[in-house]
Amino acid sequence: MLDPSSDTLAVTAAFNAFALGDTARGWTLYERRTNLPAEYPRLGLPPAWDRMAPPSGPLLVCAEQGVGDEFIFLSCLPDLLRQVSDVIVECDPRNVALFERSFSGVRCVPRTVTENQAGGMVWDYRAMAAQTGPAAHIMAASLPGLYSAAITRPALPQGYLAPGPTEATAWRRWLQSLGSGPKVGLCWRSGEADAIRSEFYFTLEEVLAAIGFDTAPYVSLMYVDAIDEIADVQRATGTAIHAPPELNQRNELDRVAALISGLDIVLTVDCAVCAISAACGVPTIRLECSYLTLANGRDGLFGNVYPCRDTDQPFDRSEVLRRGAEKFQQWVGVFSERASAPTAK
Repeated sequence: MLDPSSDTLAVTAAFNAFALGDTARGWTLYERRTNLPAEYPRLGLPPAWDRMAPPSGPLLVCAEQGVGDEFIFLSCLPDLLRQVSDVIVECDPRNVALFERSFSGVRCVPRTVTENQAGGMVWDYRAMAAQTGPAAHIMAASLPGLYSAAITRPALPQGYLAPGPTEATAWRRWLQSLGSGPKVGLCWRSGEADAIRSEFYFTLEEVLAAIGFDTAPYVSLMYVDAIDEIADVQRATGTAIHAPPELNQRNELDRVAALISGLDIVLTVDCAVCAISAACGVPTIRLECSYLTLANGRDGLFGNVYPCRDTDQPFDRSEVLRRGAEKFQQWVGVFSERASAPTAK
């Protein structure tokens, strides 16, 4: 029997509402995600912000879900900063420097997830709260709903991340050394390639067969070991896939953002790479539906992201690749036209 009080059912209904275009209802239902059974307890958390008036002290934006989700939810942090000036953001330690640079005046603290004495995981805010003194909190994934994303708030026309300028310049020089043409980042699977997730991922050869083996200089954005696969494809096809030198793409996310910011196009599956590229404002082909199933033919949060699946359609590998390749060729054509246009004197 379906229980209408079930939080799991409510969150499922939220995504159905998004897909059906009832976005306001979806955001209301999505608020019940914090009550899901799999959520870790949160200790020492200040009271929830009532959202009707500025808090009496710093407002803590609490992290939730995965590291890639931070880039998605914080796309609405600029909206919050126009309303609340004193903000503390909890985030993955790998993102602290990047977010503090991107959001002027915001203090960032590492995630508080820890193991308790019973061996379970908890979010323990007690020490952090004693040090920073937040007066209230809001969950990061509540920001898009608070500011009516995909309803009255338009998608960001460009990204919001500010990679380190020195690092970004160094990566642009490296990308220029790869030759002419648009520099294209590729990510065809994530680090969570279990039996279910793998159905939504691809091989490198499948992606290249769709978009062209020698269309542009390709850069690997894989943060898992793909050296053997890349070598096999290069031997079989002669297509070079360039690996960024001396870059740990799993742990050096600030440097990864600097690299991605220098690319002309990113084609990627649904993973952290897609979220970083979206937040950097790079034209991004997402081999999935729009974020949170908020829109068709566009993304409800990022104007630079093109989703390759409609929310009311099942995932079809061939169709997703076909649509991705079609958009890719279109964007490459635009890049070529710009490159060949005469320079004004």
